[in-house]
Amino acid sequence: MTKLNKEEFRFAILISSVHGMQHFFLRLLPPLIPLIAIQTGLPLWKLGLLITSQYAGSAIGQAPAGIISDKYDRRLFLPCGLALAGLGYALLLFTPLFGESDLSILGEPFPIKFLFMAFALFINGIGMSVVHPTGYPIISRNVRAEVKGKFYGMWGSASKLGDAIGPAVLGLFFLFFVWTDILVLLGLIGIFYAIILYIGLGNYDTTPLLTPSTKNSSEPSTLSDSLPPRRKYLYPLLAVFTFFTIYSFVATGVMAFLPEFIIREYSYTLTVGSLLITPESTASFYLAALLFIGGLAQLLTGELVDRYDARKVIAIFVIFSSFFITVFSILSLSPLLLFLILGAMGISFWGISPARDSLLSTITPPEREGRTFGYLWTGIFIFSAFSPIIIGYVGDDLGLRFGFGILSLITLLSLIPILFLFSRYSDLSLK
Repeated sequence: MTKLNKEEFRFAILISSVHGMQHFFLRLLPPLIPLIAIQTGLPLWKLGLLITSQYAGSAIGQAPAGIISDKYDRRLFLPCGLALAGLGYALLLFTPLFGESDLSILGEPFPIKFLFMAFALFINGIGMSVVHPTGYPIISRNVRAEVKGKFYGMWGSASKLGDAIGPAVLGLFFLFFVWTDILVLLGLIGIFYAIILYIGLGNYDTTPLLTPSTKNSSEPSTLSDSLPPRRKYLYPLLAVFTFFTIYSFVATGVMAFLPEFIIREYSYTLTVGSLLITPESTASFYLAALLFIGGLAQLLTGELVDRYDARKVIAIFVIFSSFFITVFSILSLSPLLLFLILGAMGISFWGISPARDSLLSTITPPEREGRTFGYLWTGIFIFSAFSPIIIGYVGDDLGLRFGFGILSLITLLSLIPILFLFSRYSDLSLK
């Protein structure tokens, strides 16, 4: 089994921290939904629009970021995006300036300060959109093929650790800080991290490869000529895109309303000494545990991907994911069982990430990696953006248990495009 050398391990820590920081910012919003619901009295579907705005920013930014990533040095571009993500949260400081007036949109009243919050989160999403189109190509430029699975395991694990740290930190902040101080800190975190990242990337290759049409004049100059055969690139890419879109729709719905589900169904309040831990903080810590365990699982999955067929790894994890989401949606659980089921959901649901990334890397030509990931994530974020609204509607009308039950069925649907990758229409050379 091939191991990382010291230099590769240092690079893995640095580049994985990028993914962790992106998800740290991404997962700060769901724990705030219950508090915003109390303060505004808005229905869940409108609150889901806040998350949708964040995802819309990421969706719109992905494709342009991919094109820029394939043309220009990523060392400056990537840190600037993360700094902008932090500043998007800092913009929320100005929300009270917009008063209590409403604006009617398609006959539906929206508080103007709520719309400004959506705008600030849209800016936050734009900043985060640079991570995938730049991070994956940087990995490809600096990593040996035989250890890529381990890198993707660390990259994916860092995302879940960032997911976990975000709600956990916010849960602590709820106990000790007012919201204005929290927003200032988030903005400073983004800027400070961007500076460190820019310095760290100076030791590695962050420049893009030349496209086939510019390597020499004798190679094909048209886009269709420069692409690999359809069964090696187009069809497998569409299959992975379909899988990832369905799976991300589920992930977005789970992440958006898991804290609200736990508060509504369990409303756990704990006392530690003289400190009262509210249901909001308890729900945030449960969410953090789910994501932390999911992150650790990806380290193991990265090892599996270096040894086994990534398609089979994904299929097995999808089946278990659907099962555990079903259990979570149907049963009333004790605090310990709730923790265990959420841990199992984290392992099965997010353990697939290294296998997914390995598939994409195998399919995509290196010189097109930035824009391929950009186009892929554009579609994914667009479709995922509808998840909070749809699940919010279902939650308002039929209850969140029913909404999570629907998500478990949708998870199974994502198996169909993975099975396509085993067909004669997909020519992949995998283990």
